[in-house]
Amino acid sequence: MKTPEPDIKLMLERVAKCISPSAAHSQGPEKTVEKAQRFLRRPSLIAKFSEASSAEEFRATLDRNTAALRKALPEGTNKKTGKPWGKHWGSARKFMNIFLFECVLNKRLYKHYKLAKLEPWLEVPLDNSVAKGIRKDVRKHKVECKSGLPQFRAITHLTKDDSNAFQCAASELAKTFYRCDRVYLDLQYFRQGDSKKRSQAEKAAK
Repeated sequence: MKTPEPDIKLMLERVAKCISPSAAHSQGPEKTVEKAQRFLRRPSLIAKFSEASSAEEFRATLDRNTAALRKALPEGTNKKTGKPWGKHWGSARKFMNIFLFECVLNKRLYKHYKLAKLEPWLEVPLDNSVAKGIRKDVRKHKVECKSGLPQFRAITHLTKDDSNAFQCAASELAKTFYRCDRVYLDLQYFRQGDSKKRSQAEKAAK
């Protein structure tokens, strides 16, 4: 039996809350989280991705909606620098990738929208911990990247070209060494970053 649409809407609202204040920390002015959740929870959005029939079509849909989400995010002024703050491409891409990953992990959405085909195409959500993990593994396993890995300053400085370089490296690492789809590297590198933070906190407490 097909899940009633109202239930799906409620499920999408819940999943969209994965874009939390923590996930969006220092990435935009007030209401950044609210605007991102409002954009992502629309049933028409995940439906567009479910219609993709190839990696190229998925990527085009991701690019279009990253641009649309970026436009929907608020812009303010950084109190420290006095410069415009918000509407970052890197943040919009990160929010999109986190949301899509959570949709795939959600049993009901996975079945309702037939998301199995998306798993190999999903990008690993980038942040400082993931970028460091990818760079460390590239050096450890001597993975060759066409243009090399760029410096990762912060998610708010991430460009599309730099993102592509990290995703390319993540694909090779996932396929050759981790035997999984690249999006699941988020679990590997998030744990490493979290472990480091715990270690630092423990040392500070002594």
